[in-house]
Amino acid sequence: MIFMTRRKPAASNSASSVDATYRHLLSCPEIVRDILKGYVPGKWLKGVDFSSLIHVNGSYVSESGKEKYDDSVWRVNIAGRWIWVYIVMEIQGRPETWMALRMLEYVGQLALQITREKKKKDLPGGCIPPIVPIVIYNGLQAWNVATDAADCFIEPPGGLEGFLPRLRYLLLDAHRLKMNRSKKIENFAEAVFRMETSNGKEDVFTVLKALADTLKAPELKSLRRALNVWVKGLLQRHERDTKIRETIAGINDIFEDIDMAEATYEIWSETIRKNIENTTRKKFLSEGEKKGRKEGEAKLLVRLLSRRFGPLPKWAETRVNKAKSAQLEKWFDTALEASSLTEVISPPT
Repeated sequence: MIFMTRRKPAASNSASSVDATYRHLLSCPEIVRDILKGYVPGKWLKGVDFSSLIHVNGSYVSESGKEKYDDSVWRVNIAGRWIWVYIVMEIQGRPETWMALRMLEYVGQLALQITREKKKKDLPGGCIPPIVPIVIYNGLQAWNVATDAADCFIEPPGGLEGFLPRLRYLLLDAHRLKMNRSKKIENFAEAVFRMETSNGKEDVFTVLKALADTLKAPELKSLRRALNVWVKGLLQRHERDTKIRETIAGINDIFEDIDMAEATYEIWSETIRKNIENTTRKKFLSEGEKKGRKEGEAKLLVRLLSRRFGPLPKWAETRVNKAKSAQLEKWFDTALEASSLTEVISPPT
């Protein structure tokens, strides 16, 4: 089995850094093993010898030569012989309409590269090895786009169905995966998804503490380093305060300094909360006096919610603008300490 992580073109500095930390994680055999064990279905798993996972560097270039894909590649022994299954992995923060077609392109380019590099007699059964595309999605919005390339096309006239290109990718929707929420860590990939989708920093530290003892094993040194980098990046992305971000960045090994990191969050977060509460309440009242109480309150609440949780969905902004002053004040107080938008305003059912 070969496992590949495709490097996406850098979009922004933050997106690029998230990609880089994920690629670092996906270079660890323990993460690769646990993704396969935990999320790729099929009887093939029964014959896999995960201790035989071997990392192979590889890359492939489109026939036009305009786009190069650099990948982290793995192979594994299945049922006593090497079976080559290529897994192209893409990490997404929002649904992408034509993702199935992109996967079709990646798989096609990779298959062609295999034929250019290996003679037919060297391929198992004279055929190209299986290629398994996987999309890891960590966004909040439901993934509502096609997972099979054929579904990107309109239904053809009778008799032409067989000409539709078919390629299905495996979607790992982090926020909707069924996870074991116990304190015991049995799957490293699941631990990553749990922290990625946590409802607050408390959940992240719960998983971190559970990981700390497990990662003391000498053979997990590389995984520990990769997780250390990824977790610090995660905590920094979830925190808007510069001082806390700088403190986390300065921690050498977060698994050694979990208590210090957690205490820093608790102390500074409380101070920041009080400062925000005092200054924002003054603005809240001032806006109300200047523009009419209800209009000013609604405008400031939208600003506060957007600052804490990112751009508001239309349903949330609509509810704020239609709410009465008493409800706005209640939401305002809740918003100061809530860890997610839905803790403040319930989404429409």
